[in-house]
Amino acid sequence: MKNSYKGQSLLILMAFFFLAACQPKVLVKQSVTGVDVQVSPAQGADPEFEAMIQPYKEKLDAGMNTVIGENAVDMTVQRVESNLGNFMADLMQVEGSKVYGQPVDMGVVTNGSLRKPIAAGPMTTRDIYELMPFENRLNILELTGEQVMQLMEYMVKTKSASVSNSQVHVVGDQIQQVLIGGKPLELNGTYTVSISDYLAGGGDNMKFFLETKKVLASDYMVRQMIFDYIEAHTVKGEPVHAEVEGRVIIE
Repeated sequence: MKNSYKGQSLLILMAFFFLAACQPKVLVKQSVTGVDVQVSPAQGADPEFEAMIQPYKEKLDAGMNTVIGENAVDMTVQRVESNLGNFMADLMQVEGSKVYGQPVDMGVVTNGSLRKPIAAGPMTTRDIYELMPFENRLNILELTGEQVMQLMEYMVKTKSASVSNSQVHVVGDQIQQVLIGGKPLELNGTYTVSISDYLAGGGDNMKFFLETKKVLASDYMVRQMIFDYIEAHTVKGEPVHAEVEGRVIIE
């Protein structure tokens, strides 16, 4: 009887814990308090944290400070036409043609995508990341002559776009002539444009690109296009170079 009693007690105790475990949990709201902590440069950096990240910083700096080529002239962004804009539009056309497998008629960039001038002298990886911090990719679009005219009208109106292999003659605010590859624009013709996926999607208010035909959507990063263009000059022992050439003539 004694062992039977102990067995019954054990079963009752186990049942109690089982039922208790099956009861729904009650969440009790806890109060949270916060304190504003003023942070300023005067407080200095945390030495322990700085020591922790220092090895990573040194490794990153070593890569970012690597010299990748030479720039012959200071390249900056200006309204209407600039040598940095021409540099970027030209390399978009050159590198885009390689990927497309046939000559592309034009390369297009806008000033808003060019975030830093490039000084004459050695160029580093950091310079290119600061010039082009965006993760944009190469697209090739097919435009009618009329759509090319829309592009030129946008360029003349905003004064913030660069187009390679072209010349626009403007009198007042009216376009008088457009040349592509030295030949008059044919409104019924077809032209290809090397451009970023951002602009191809109507970015920077280039909505007219949404009506064009996309013939190539690649994973080729625009930033990598810059690296490859510079490298092609470097292996030949040549600096990169760009000038204002009179691609936009306004009277």
